[in-house]
Amino acid sequence: MSTSRKGKVDHRHPGIFERGAIVKDWGGRYPVALGYPNHYPVAMGNLGFLSMYAILNAHPRVVAERFFLPPADKGKDQPVLTLESGRPLRDVRLILFSISFERDYLHVLELLRRSGLALPAKNRRPSDPLVMAGGVATFINPLPLSPFVDAFLLGEGEEQVPRVMELLLAGRQLEKPELLSSLAAVPGVYLPGGEDGKSAGKIPPVEIPHCSDLDRFVPASVVTTSGSPNPLSASYLVEVNRGCPRGCRFCAAGFVYRPFRNRSLSRLQSTFTAALASGYRHFGLVGSALGDYPQLKELCSWLVRQEAAFSPASLRVDCLDAELLELLLAGGAKTLTVAPEAGSSRLRRLIHKQLDEEQILTAARLAAAAGIYQLKLYFLMGLPTEEREDLEAICRLVGRIRTVMLDHRQSRRKSVQLTVSVNPFIPKPHTPMQWAPFAGLQTLQTRQKYLLKLLRSLGGVKVEMENARDAAWQALLSRGDWQTGRLLQAMVEDPGAQRRLMREAIKSADRSFSFRSLSSPLPWSFLQHATPAAVLMDMGRHFSTPEMPA
Repeated sequence: MSTSRKGKVDHRHPGIFERGAIVKDWGGRYPVALGYPNHYPVAMGNLGFLSMYAILNAHPRVVAERFFLPPADKGKDQPVLTLESGRPLRDVRLILFSISFERDYLHVLELLRRSGLALPAKNRRPSDPLVMAGGVATFINPLPLSPFVDAFLLGEGEEQVPRVMELLLAGRQLEKPELLSSLAAVPGVYLPGGEDGKSAGKIPPVEIPHCSDLDRFVPASVVTTSGSPNPLSASYLVEVNRGCPRGCRFCAAGFVYRPFRNRSLSRLQSTFTAALASGYRHFGLVGSALGDYPQLKELCSWLVRQEAAFSPASLRVDCLDAELLELLLAGGAKTLTVAPEAGSSRLRRLIHKQLDEEQILTAARLAAAAGIYQLKLYFLMGLPTEEREDLEAICRLVGRIRTVMLDHRQSRRKSVQLTVSVNPFIPKPHTPMQWAPFAGLQTLQTRQKYLLKLLRSLGGVKVEMENARDAAWQALLSRGDWQTGRLLQAMVEDPGAQRRLMREAIKSADRSFSFRSLSSPLPWSFLQHATPAAVLMDMGRHFSTPEMPA
């Protein structure tokens, strides 16, 4: 007899306690190993991964168990086992990766190697599990993983994944090529076929599907943890809206998740009500454009009345007012996250970040007046046409924000804590800035050193900067193709040479880092998102020439 239940699972991480895991008997069910190619604490703060876990296990004939990158201290050859029942990946019918970040592409190959599977898909045996991959990183650019994946599930998976599972269930007796061919009719399924060197023009167009009715499924944290170093994993995360109407030219999420969609207030309230009845008290509000949710104040006010604690993801400063900040404070928010992205108004105009300095300072003043004294600020560096004056503008803006908050705090005894996160700009496919250049490793290292010195001179400011080499590696993967996949394979097959191979690839990555002409073919152009290529080209004309306007 097959049963399923929710409960606690021994996840082999001392001090971390998990709630809500779905445990099913395998008898008669189609077994799926759902993998997040990073460590457990990172994965358990990822709403997309947790949502896929819920979607798969909602099917009565499917059992989905999680797996992750083993802890670093467990050795490179430790076998990968599913979390719920401790089975090796070879025992399942389908290995499905949920991938949010390009830097985890290397981990995908490491996990396949540890599971005993051949890395190239064409070298696997007919009896081996199918290997599929989805997640936002793949529908931005799946090509570096194309030699290793049997099928990509590109796009939003609420409707796509159940349909794929029905076909897999119906085709249990089919040979692998025939089974994969049956999936081709599902929107967003891309079958790379293990063919190296396909030009973008020869890959048939793949239309990326989007969920038209967000109320049909509300992504939420079916599993939460306590004691994890990732604070997100302790909150019950709920997606409020999807996409963004603002059109910042660098932001992949703002383009690949188009059109902008909101869930109904009543649907969200029913989701929160069920979670509250199950004993959850702290919620994370997720969305790329929470400030544009038309009923945000009503939602926050309702949560306050339910005596729930909640905190939002990043909010645009032009949506903040005294009423909203009071509601956030009543919900237990102690930190406000905003993203000016650039210190100078010139660069903000260039990237279509439509904020002026007065709006940013007004938000800082309102936050301090409301009693929120911790502010996290996100900035980009290495943007096209960036000069030293633009870096100095970041420092001046941070200094003015700190002064405004100190002047308007409720008590002189309250301290103001600013965290400034500065990340290198990385040109992303399917954005108007996909043609723009990446600043390069040495340029970034020089600018980081200069900006760090400026920000430290302010005092009372915590600075976070992404490692420039990591950013360069991400840029290479972002605009990579099947040849990048060969590099990934070489790195996994010779772990001792990984750092050397990465350094050499970055050093010779002129093609990936330089500007691209509008007339040059883009390897990922076969992916068809909601924004037509002609519209992106029109927006991107300023970024496709080395002589960009100031």
